[in-house]
Order: sequence, then C-alpha cells, then structure tokens
Amino acid sequence: MNNTTFNIGIIGYGIGKIYAAASKAINLYYPDLPRIELSGIATNSKASGEKALDQFAFRYATQNYLDILNDQNTDAVIVSSPNNLHHQMISAALDTDKAIYVDKPLALNFSEAEDILTKSKNKNKDCHLGFEFRYCPALQKAKALIDNGKIGKLYSYRINYFRPSAISEKKDLRWKGEMSKCGDGVINDYGPHIIDLAIWLTGLADRVSSSRRIYTPERNGLKVDAADHYLVQTEIRNGVIGSLETSRMITGSDNDLNIEVYGSKGSLKWSLMQPNYLQAAFIDSPFSNSWINIMTGQDFPEAILPGKDTPVGIMRFYIASLMDFISHTINKTSYSSGLMDGIKVQAFVEAATKAAFTENWEDLPKLS
Repeated sequence: MNNTTFNIGIIGYGIGKIYAAASKAINLYYPDLPRIELSGIATNSKASGEKALDQFAFRYATQNYLDILNDQNTDAVIVSSPNNLHHQMISAALDTDKAIYVDKPLALNFSEAEDILTKSKNKNKDCHLGFEFRYCPALQKAKALIDNGKIGKLYSYRINYFRPSAISEKKDLRWKGEMSKCGDGVINDYGPHIIDLAIWLTGLADRVSSSRRIYTPERNGLKVDAADHYLVQTEIRNGVIGSLETSRMITGSDNDLNIEVYGSKGSLKWSLMQPNYLQAAFIDSPFSNSWINIMTGQDFPEAILPGKDTPVGIMRFYIASLMDFISHTINKTSYSSGLMDGIKVQAFVEAATKAAFTENWEDLPKLS
C-alpha cells in the first residue's frame, strides 16, 4: 500500500462478486480513502476467473489462492470461499503481512474457529468479520437506543431470516447441502447474520435449545444432510430470552430479515424489506400504544453521497463494512467486528447444532 492506492485481492467468486462490486464503488462514497483497486481473483474454475476479469477488471485471475497471498502488490485479502476452506485460507493469510477480511462464518465449526483465534493471537494479528447488517443505519440507531437505555431493561427478542433460495427440489445446493463442507446448512449460512445481530444488540446467549428440519433429503439424486430450517430458543443469565429462526425454504419470502426487541420502557422493530425505517414504541411517549417510524435512510456520516434522505439497499451495507475495514487497517486500529465476534457466533452455532441433535438445552462452549 502507498499513500494513493489500496489493493485488494479476493478469494472466491460466489459472494466475492458482491465484494468486487463494493470495491469498485467505494471511492464514490468515500473519496478520502486511498484509491481502491482490485488486484487478483482466485476462483475454483478457469471460466469463473475469466468472467471475473471481464466483469470487474481484476489485474489477474488464478485458481490457486496462494497466488493472492504471495502477491507483494496486494495489501488486503477478502476470504469469501466455501466454509470448509476458511480455516486453511485464513491460517495461511495470517502468515502474511496482508490485512484480512472474512466473509461470515468464520469457519466450518467451533474447533476450527478456535484454532484460527489461537494463531491470530500468536501472530498478534486480527481479522475483520463481514457482518454487514451491523452497518444498516436503522440498526445502528436501534443499538444506540438499546445501549443508552431508551427501551429500558431488555425482556426478549425475536429475529428471523427467511429466503426461498432452495425451495425448488431441483435446486442444486452444491457444497451448501453437505455438512462436511457447510456445517449444518442454514444455521451456518444465513444463521450467522442473525446470530451476530442478536449478540450485538442484546448479548451472547448462555444456553440454547433448537430444532432442525431437512425438507428435501435428496436433490438430483444426491443426498442432502445439511438442514434447510432451524428454530432456536435462547436464554441469557441476565434474564433476556429470545428466538431465532432461519430457512431457505419459505414461499413468499425474498430476503426477509426481521428483528423485534422488547424492553421495560419500549420496543423496536425492523425489516430488511423496509430498511429505511426503524419502528419504535416508548412507554413515556404520547404515542405509547402506537409504533412510530424513525427514518434513517442512508445515514452514513462519513459518506459524501447520496444523502440521509435517500432510500438504502443491502449493497450499501457491504460498502460501509468494507470502508470500516479499510479505515481501521490504514489507521492501525482495532476492527469493529473482529475474530472474537466471529468466534462468538461460531460458539452459538456449535451449541445450536448440538441441541438440535440431543433435543436438550445446551450451554455454549467456553471462549478462550
């Protein structure tokens, strides 16, 4: 990195497309950053690499992720590969001088996440975890209201994330249908998004109880052993109870993420399908029995455009998350969402998966 450019390499071209697009757009919103350039893209196939070169003008494409890590002209790497590859790729990246951005989840399981954390401590090096929904202005507002005591003592929360991505029985799930490559399906795919939000907003659960379902145990002649649907109940020692539910099999959903948080002095609600407003009700308000809409729009203080009064979309959250990563990297300050945030999510996933099979309440594993 020099004073004028910051070069990013990307490993994986599934969700990696989103990070490539965010990298291309980021300077329009944050011109005070160095010029962001895409160096290399590591893909599973030559065809994907050629497509990436055509779509986003990477300087080169490779089928060996080590080429990205060994590139002396690359300042940061984004790991956006399948879950079962995260451990080896993040571990290798920790041996370099490159800044590391990890798309959720941190790893395939808690054991691998612990191993990554141990190595990071030995290297005295952290990674940024890509929990992009934290960067939604409405949820930033919700967290401020909760942290400032505006809704009082927390009682409970309910968060769900529903999509129809696998509703067709002919849909090829590829690696997301195999526990050995994904973890237990949606709990380690969509689940980390809402688990992180639950922890960020209300605190880490102490124990969980859960149920899992596989609705299509076979697709195109291949066995599916990773869950399509999870429902999790949570308890925190401070008395807060909650529920999280996620599925890839919901007709009528699109990208439906919904959050409700209830306290002694107020309540909050938000929906990804209506992202520009945070709904709130306060006991000391003249409208205490009614919900009010708090307009947040594109309230990104550091951005020069397009303005708070402009409707927001999910792509903007990825751009804000990437900006946060780059800023902390350049300034050599702690990441807003680092490896400890990732391992907390992985501990939750571990307990929820265990609880689904034992059909008992399970404590979260201890964090090192």
